[in-house]
Amino acid sequence: MVSVQSDRPSPKTVEWFRRDAERNERARIERLRIDGRKSVGQNIEEGATLIDLGFEVQRGFEQTRR
Repeated sequence: MVSVQSDRPSPKTVEWFRRDAERNERARIERLRIDGRKSVGQNIEEGATLIDLGFEVQRGFEQTRR
């Protein structure tokens, strides 16, 4: 059996955190590009939908705690 060395750093190391931060930054920039192509109204509608979803999730947890 041949051992394949991965280019991935070991989890929870300085290198792993650095690469994770880089991936997150690239994803954030891509989300901003996508949102930038939408109208302000579309972004507001999507934001309102996400807020509503958050409230639904919160209500769901409140009901399970009773």
